[in-house]
Amino acid sequence: MERRIAILFDSLDRLNNLEQISEIIEEEVPLFIEAGISIVMVAPQRLMYGPQRSMLDRFDEVYHQPFVDMGSDKQGRDFLLEVLRRRATPEILPDASCQALVASCGGVLRDLILLARSAGENAYVSGKGAIEPGHVEAAADGMGRRKLLHLSREQIAVLQRVRQKGSFVQVSDQDLTLVLTGCVLEYQKLSGAPHYEVHPTIRPLLEQIAEEG
Repeated sequence: MERRIAILFDSLDRLNNLEQISEIIEEEVPLFIEAGISIVMVAPQRLMYGPQRSMLDRFDEVYHQPFVDMGSDKQGRDFLLEVLRRRATPEILPDASCQALVASCGGVLRDLILLARSAGENAYVSGKGAIEPGHVEAAADGMGRRKLLHLSREQIAVLQRVRQKGSFVQVSDQDLTLVLTGCVLEYQKLSGAPHYEVHPTIRPLLEQIAEEG
C-alpha cells in the first residue's frame, strides 16, 4: 500500500484576516504539493463567497460542512448530545440542561461549546453544583444579544423576515454578514435547495423587538 504524507491546517476558520489565509494558499500550499504532500485545510466560510472564492481553485476538492439541521437530523442531534455528555456527567449537566444547550446552539458545534461554557460559569457564579436550565437560558440570551449587537435596522428587518417566513436571499454584503456571523443559519438537505433559519438564541429577542415595534 502506497503511503503519502498529509498535513492538516486546522482552525483557520477562526481567522478573519483573509490576507493571511491567502498567503498560505498562494505561497505555502504549492510548495507542499510540489513536494508530493497532500493538504487538508479547514478554512473560514467567507471563502465560499465573493471574489476570494477563486483561492479554492487550488484544491482538488472543496467540502462545505453544513450545520446540524435540528428539525430533521436526529443522528446529528444525538451527536451533539454525546459531545456534551463526554465532557460532563449528569450530576454536573442534567439531561434537561443538556437538551436545552443542544436546542439553543442551532446545530452549530462551536456555539454549543460556547453556550455550555457560559452556562457552567453562570452555575458557578450562582453557587450551584449543577448546570440548571435557567443557566442555559441566561447563556443563550447573552449569546443572542452579542449576535444582534451593531446590526443595522435593515439587517434586523431581514432577520424578522427569515424568522417569520423562512425566506432569505443574499443580495448585499449586509446579508452576507448575517450568514458569516451566524445570525442566519443555512441548512443543507439531501435533496432540494437549502433552507434558512435565524439562530435560536436571537429568535426570542427578535420576537420581543417585533412586539415593541
